[in-house]
Amino acid sequence: MNGGVAYLDTSAALKLLFTERESALLASALDEANLVSSTMLVVELRSAIDRLTPKVLNRASVDRLLGRCDLVPVDDRVIERASAGFQPPQRALDAVHLATAIELAHPDLCFCSYDRQQLKAARKARLSCLSPAPR
Repeated sequence: MNGGVAYLDTSAALKLLFTERESALLASALDEANLVSSTMLVVELRSAIDRLTPKVLNRASVDRLLGRCDLVPVDDRVIERASAGFQPPQRALDAVHLATAIELAHPDLCFCSYDRQQLKAARKARLSCLSPAPR
């Protein structure tokens, strides 16, 4: 991707914080991208800190990643679009991420996720998607 606008859902953001098999490829693909996400990502990532041991994830690394992102508020339009539903049906927070990306209506936006159900719904909503993985 390198360049353009990348919407990070929680599954993609966590791959940038943890070393997993897809992490290096995703980080490389997003190296020069403008990152954007819902303000909800703040709560999701900081909640992850509480669930995991401090040695695995710390607030400084989360805050560095959040600092790279333009955060979009969850407004009435996002709530309305998320509530309208998706195919396949989504969990509430995944629907909010999808609705936020759709409402941005940015022509160069690429939706980054590693959630298969969410990616199916994103493609049906005509979002360009990215989830690089080693072969």
